[in-house]
Amino acid sequence: MQFRNSLLQDSNECLGTNPHPCKYGTFCVNTVGSYRCVECDKSCDGCRGDGPDMCEKCAKGYTYQEPLCIETKTWQRSVHVEVARYATYIGLCIATCIILRRNFYIASLIGLLVGVYIGLSEYTVGDWDKRSVIKSVRSLSTL
Repeated sequence: MQFRNSLLQDSNECLGTNPHPCKYGTFCVNTVGSYRCVECDKSCDGCRGDGPDMCEKCAKGYTYQEPLCIETKTWQRSVHVEVARYATYIGLCIATCIILRRNFYIASLIGLLVGVYIGLSEYTVGDWDKRSVIKSVRSLSTL
């Protein structure tokens, strides 16, 4: 704390201090008249602030997946689920093509159902903006 123009003003002990006032694996948080050191997130090996998005680098067992460090097992599982989902879609399309050689009408119906299934699946698991989808459907209905 300092007096400036007869006013008491708190200085930020975390800014401009070299070396950093906190030990490695912690970050500095300014408080009134002092500072405190807070542990980095468990996913970080050194950090600039709180949370897995403030890591200097990821800790062992964590992978950088922009913009944060996530558990490697979780990331591998999500990749596996995504590959399995797309493999299912491809399998359904191939099965529809095989049926197409036997019966065009049944294949058309199955193809339509596969398309609806894929669309709804991607809608529920994807990052779709629901309002833009509703606008698209409304614009199609005016045609």
